Amino acid sequence: MTLVRWQPRGHTFWNLQREVNSPFDDMASPRLRHSVERDWVPTVDVEERDNEFVVSLDIPGVDKKDVSVTHENNILTIKGERKVERSEDEGTYHRTERCYGSFHRSFTLPRTVDSSKIRAKHKEGVLTVTLPKAEEAMEREIEIEVK
Repeated sequence: MTLVRWQPRGHTFWNLQREVNSPFDDMASPRLRHSVERDWVPTVDVEERDNEFVVSLDIPGVDKKDVSVTHENNILTIKGERKVERSEDEGTYHRTERCYGSFHRSFTLPRTVDSSKIRAKHKEGVLTVTLPKAEEAMEREIEIEVK
C-alpha cells in the first residue's frame, strides 16, 4: 500500500515551509524527528450569536489541567500544552506529523462582552468559550409613543 501525503487547503505559508523543510526532515533519523517538539497553532472558530460570542478551539490530546483561559483588558487568552506521551523504547517512528508543545492564542473582544459571565467547557478535544454580551449591548425594540 502506498501512503499519499495529505495537503490541507488554506494554509499556504505552512505548506511552503513544510516543502522547504521536507528534504532535511528525511535526512534526520526517525528518533530525532519524533523527539523534536514543534510549535503548533490549534484551529479556532469564532461565532457571533444574538446574545453571545462563542470561541471553539480544537485541542485533541490536551488535558484540561494543561489549559488556561484568561480575560484581561478585553483580550481573551487561551494557553496550553500538548505533551508527548510516549517512551523511547516503544518502537521506531518512521513519521510523526502530530505537533506537540505549547500554544498561545489571543483574541481582542468587543467591549460589549460581559466578562463576569464568561464560561469555558472542555469536551472531546474541543475547548468552547462562551462570552455573553452585556445586557445593554443586546438589541431591543423601542416602543414608539403616540402623542
